[in-house]
Amino acid sequence: GWRDDVPVFLFVGGLDAAHHFKGLPELIQALGGMREYPWNCLVVGDGALRATYEANAAAAGLKDRIRFVGNVSEADLPRQYRAADIHCFPSTERAEAFGLVALEAAASGIPCIASDLPGVREVVLNGETGLLVPPRNVEELRKAMLLLLEQVDLRHRLGASARHRAEAEFAWDPLMVRLENVYKGLVK
Repeated sequence: GWRDDVPVFLFVGGLDAAHHFKGLPELIQALGGMREYPWNCLVVGDGALRATYEANAAAAGLKDRIRFVGNVSEADLPRQYRAADIHCFPSTERAEAFGLVALEAAASGIPCIASDLPGVREVVLNGETGLLVPPRNVEELRKAMLLLLEQVDLRHRLGASARHRAEAEFAWDPLMVRLENVYKGLVK
């Protein structure tokens, strides 16, 4: 029901206490400071905190612009990524070890705005496949989001680079070659 010409942000993560560090409150706060710009946001995931997050979005005046779609099947998840223009991964703590969702976004050809955390930096290369911002820094998160809203060419370039890197370094065949080389090195 959204217009095709309005950019879509995407958040994917658990909406429960165990996943409190995923940064959805920071994302909602950042979006609240961008009401005058055209955008929509999909939130994929579910959990005991979903109603709280929905209430926060409504209180920020964003009820019609943030759609909470709940859990989706593995078969439907790629469709959610393809519906988006920018992936947001604003984790707040080092508990975020790697960032599979950032890799899924990259494989889908969309750039990721993520928190600058050690594991996440392995997937999101700042200025190359996405943008990194300091954890919990809502203002820097907002600036990065606005940058990718306003600079469509940059958004497309980062997304294409992310897709290329995902295919070259994280697809099954390249990973198996690297693993085999590790084993060969250990045997020698």
